Amino acid sequence: TREGGRFGHAITNLGDIDKDGYNDVAISMPFGHQNSSNTVYIYRGSKDGLIIPPTQILQKPSLKGFGWAIQGQFDYDNNGYLDLAVSSIHSETVAIILSRPVLRLQTKLSHSSSTIPLNCTLRSDDACFVLSICIYLVDNNYKPSKRDTLTYEIQLDKDKNQADKRLYFRESYKPSKKRQLRLADRVCHDYSLYMKDDVSDKLKPIRIHMEYTLSSKSDPNLVPPMLDPANSSFSYNIPIQKDCGPDDICISNLNISTTKSPNIYKVGLTKKILLNINVTNTGENAYDTKCFIQLPTGVEYVSANSSSIRNLYCNLMKQSDRIIVCQLGNPLLANTNVSLQIHTAVNNYSVIQSDPLIFHINVTSDNPDSKKLSAEISIPIYSTPELVLSGVAKPEQIATDTSDNVLVRYASSSKTNDLEIIHTYTLHNRGPSDAKRTEIKLMWPMLPSVAFDQRSPLLYGIDLPNIIRVSDPKANKDRCHIYHSSSYQAPLIENEPKPQQQSFLEKFRPPITNNPILQELPTSDRPVESSTPIFCHGPLCKTFICYIDTLPIGHSVLIQLKATLRHNQFQSVRSNTGDMKVEFFGRCFFY
Repeated sequence: TREGGRFGHAITNLGDIDKDGYNDVAISMPFGHQNSSNTVYIYRGSKDGLIIPPTQILQKPSLKGFGWAIQGQFDYDNNGYLDLAVSSIHSETVAIILSRPVLRLQTKLSHSSSTIPLNCTLRSDDACFVLSICIYLVDNNYKPSKRDTLTYEIQLDKDKNQADKRLYFRESYKPSKKRQLRLADRVCHDYSLYMKDDVSDKLKPIRIHMEYTLSSKSDPNLVPPMLDPANSSFSYNIPIQKDCGPDDICISNLNISTTKSPNIYKVGLTKKILLNINVTNTGENAYDTKCFIQLPTGVEYVSANSSSIRNLYCNLMKQSDRIIVCQLGNPLLANTNVSLQIHTAVNNYSVIQSDPLIFHINVTSDNPDSKKLSAEISIPIYSTPELVLSGVAKPEQIATDTSDNVLVRYASSSKTNDLEIIHTYTLHNRGPSDAKRTEIKLMWPMLPSVAFDQRSPLLYGIDLPNIIRVSDPKANKDRCHIYHSSSYQAPLIENEPKPQQQSFLEKFRPPITNNPILQELPTSDRPVESSTPIFCHGPLCKTFICYIDTLPIGHSVLIQLKATLRHNQFQSVRSNTGDMKVEFFGRCFFY
């Protein structure tokens, strides 16, 4: 209301103008409009009182003070409907407002069977499902005339979009129909309907929806009728045949079991992975039953087959989510079993992100009591790369002549009088999988010159090994360090008795190992008949531990060590040992 509008200046009981059994009310506000005109509000009655907001607003700007007085409960045109009189104080005018007849329709639907048969398709008999519609005019005061035209539209499967509709009119092959007829006390029509083939949603009923409109030719002597707004549409649900017992509610009982082949995925050896999925229904029919399989990254879908489903349909739902969906039955009948074989393959092992491979499986149905059934298939990954460790010396050998003709076979090079020794070890991964972490142990003999009556070690300037990636940048986790042993036991030289005092050569006896990776470095082609081997062991060795991060298939890494030999001191040593051969030792472990 507006200030000064005087809402409620006049109130009158209109009686039951809409014939709904409840009295209606008119309330005026004679000075409520901006141009000093007027308003009369019509409120319908109900069992709970007046319905707010008003159902009708009457205004007459040309009559100032319209609504000063109002009067109802009289039938001015004798048509059986109560009318309203409204006065205007400034124009000394009384307006008679006639009530339009409000018509109510009653709709009754019947059908040839209580449920819609699934086999009632376009190929079946025309009379397999017939819908009968009757429309009744519920108003004893109004007599229909030739001026009145009723139009109704029937929409089948109202809740579905156009592509998913399940029921159609046989005569037009469409899910909707509009009909126009002359208004009468009773009108009935029969329609033959049919179901679409391969309906997926068989549980939800089909909603039949009708909407009415009324039109009348104008007549200056008559007030045209109108439909009750609350009675201008009608809906009705028809269930689909489900075979769910007397209560028409299917209670399924789904169970799932799985097996796999192989049990372990062997990198480089295993290509195909087979998932066996078995779904059992020990309850009533399970409608629109589906199986969803989510593949781990790196595993690709190949195909699917089933010995229990004739036309199995499986497809990849979303490439990004890697989800396979298989239709198990609509319905999956009671007391039945379905077996699936899902064939997958690993085409690119490098993109696998998890160990083990985990396949997530879910089974669902549209039944109201259905709960998502879940299972997992886990396949551990077994990866055994073949690593090859080889070594190259630069140069391969050097001959040092002494007065006693001692020949030392050693990897070295010349730098003034001292000799630079460079060893390069190559670690290569032949596959069939990546080497996740590799440890290499390298042992160098220190050759302390005290054993040769010298004060300084013959080998000096031994740096930490340098790691070089051949095919890719150096990894942050590639590193080497010096290994410090806390204990030492010098074993005996094979095939010789142990003396009371260990000689210099005995201290370089080879370590005991069952699987050396790096054998002794190549020597000269010249035969040496009486060379004495000097091996590396214990505190007389300098041991390096190198850690190599992930080494992909087909990739290599180089480990380079450098040292310098005091050539003059070594040359001046006089020994009765004859020719000497100094060997270096390396061992490789991977995780």
